[in-house]
Amino acid sequence: MNRRTMLKMAAASAVLALGKQGTAESQSSQAASDNNQGYKHRVAFGAWINDMRNEPLPLQQWPAPQFDGQTLDSLVCALKVQAEAGFKLLDVWGLFATYGYPPDIKSAFEDEGRVQMVRRLIEAAEKLDMRIMFGMGLLSWGYDKILEANPGIRGVDADGKPHAHALCGAKEESWRCVEKILDCTLNNFAFGGIHLESCDLGCCMCPECAGRDGQVGYNVRMNARAAQHIKSRWPHLTVTAIPSNWLPGNAGPFTPEQEDQVVGLGSHIDCFMDQGWRGTCVAPERRKAFISRLPCAYGTSGGIWMYHCARRNRLSYFMPYPKRAGAAIREHYGDGARGSMIYQGPMINPAVEMNTAVAGRLLRNPQRNAQDALEEAVEFYYRPRSADVRRAVAEAFCTAEDAYFDSWSDELKKDPHRPGEFYVETLFAESPQRSQYLEQCLTPKGRGSYRKGLVAVLDRLSSLDGQCQDEGRLSRVRTGVISAIVDIENLGYERPA
Repeated sequence: MNRRTMLKMAAASAVLALGKQGTAESQSSQAASDNNQGYKHRVAFGAWINDMRNEPLPLQQWPAPQFDGQTLDSLVCALKVQAEAGFKLLDVWGLFATYGYPPDIKSAFEDEGRVQMVRRLIEAAEKLDMRIMFGMGLLSWGYDKILEANPGIRGVDADGKPHAHALCGAKEESWRCVEKILDCTLNNFAFGGIHLESCDLGCCMCPECAGRDGQVGYNVRMNARAAQHIKSRWPHLTVTAIPSNWLPGNAGPFTPEQEDQVVGLGSHIDCFMDQGWRGTCVAPERRKAFISRLPCAYGTSGGIWMYHCARRNRLSYFMPYPKRAGAAIREHYGDGARGSMIYQGPMINPAVEMNTAVAGRLLRNPQRNAQDALEEAVEFYYRPRSADVRRAVAEAFCTAEDAYFDSWSDELKKDPHRPGEFYVETLFAESPQRSQYLEQCLTPKGRGSYRKGLVAVLDRLSSLDGQCQDEGRLSRVRTGVISAIVDIENLGYERPA
């Protein structure tokens, strides 16, 4: 499977007939989107540029910083799938820097090779009726080199020690750095929005920052100030704020007092994306009431997501979850959510492609049946010879999904904050690592159950040989399933009774 073939297969221009029911559902989805009855803010979340890379970077520490031709080709490939599904924004990080903007900041935006890559990405998105959203670390990501050169604006941690990454939000010079990044970015590039994330690597705990009114109140103040700067100069941009790490130790959910603080932020932004690493920060039972008080839109990440590491072989796993993400999309919409940021990955992996294809279709029409959206995507990308083959391919995806999530440990199943985020492998390393998703969520007994389900998927795939004009997709499904079984064998498992 080469890049040219991948781009070609992603450029298909129409969905083949699904039959009367499928066609009606597809028309209903389009009508709902046109009438603004679906999610308003449909965001594909990268997150970092090389997390979506179709070729691995096996010796690269996360987040991989390079922006080369393979990165761009992979992003364009992802954009095509996202556009076909109905997403409107690709939210992506690392376009100009990861941990460290240079102390002068401006030179990060003068690297002509990188600048041209960014412009080509923005142009590719516009041709697909999408826009690129700029990921902004606000006060935590991107300042390591700046802090080395100017330690006077370094924040402090909870013990009063110098913070490894965060600026002190009480220092005006810190804000001059923030505003310079925003100005260099938004004055010179046609972005469609900006994602503010103020505490992912932690925040300053001095008496004037989080020590004044807690981490939530502090981050609300910081995001409000940044949003006011943006809206005063670029009012057309979509501004979202994400509460990653706002809660100490990610211990949730928000208290009623913290909810009140976040409601105040809603007057300054377009959407509060409630994306916590272990689920939402607003308790599910309080979500509807909270949304009713929020001046802006409220969004989530669809309830469940796998984080893809750039080091990992892109076909070494197969992790579809369209049913479970679809159920969350529908539930959250019923509570009033109108924004969503769906995690992305390498589109050459057929499960990643299908997760994106189904989620986007359901965001356009959350009342739609998830199974129908899945079969429509199968029809579009696999071109099966018959309706029976279409259903069989869809069944393979569903069998693999159920085999994994139904095999989770009892402890995780009882955790009210799960599913949330889980990982292909650990992020921080400089060589490929063990399969974290097989150890993070599965006991030896669970791995045995999962293995049994994957073997059933292989049996199903064997009956589909030659039944689809799929540009090699079923072959890649088979590769991912076999690789996952081999990983289970290497880790060890308990055979089911």
